[in-house]
Amino acid sequence: MYEAVYHKCLEKEFILRNISFKSELEIPFNYKGEQIDCKVKCDFLIENLIVLELKSVNDIHNIHKAQTMNYMNLLQVPKAILVNFNVYNLYNEGTETFVSRNFENLPRLSKYAAGNPEIFISYFIFFFYLLLFQ
Repeated sequence: MYEAVYHKCLEKEFILRNISFKSELEIPFNYKGEQIDCKVKCDFLIENLIVLELKSVNDIHNIHKAQTMNYMNLLQVPKAILVNFNVYNLYNEGTETFVSRNFENLPRLSKYAAGNPEIFISYFIFFFYLLLFQ
């Protein structure tokens, strides 16, 4: 399936679950103190904490990883998740998580803390994939 289909389905799911997100967020880019208009966009910024970048490609290449990490660093958020829907097992093969230096500044919480969007996203992607291909 096309990336745009997964994108729209995730938008709907975030709304249904009342998860704060920005879709196709244009990332401000500053070069030597000057704002550059270059139309860099990430797929999702979730809860102002996690960049979620979607792909539906045969292979994830280093450029996809670099793109995701750049978005995370430009937005100064602690985590990013790169998801490739074009795999046999989405949970084991289709996701890669990145952590920035900003992660160290987060308050320490149990990974099972209520409202943790990363845990939700990981499980949602897995179950979403299962629903699509049943």
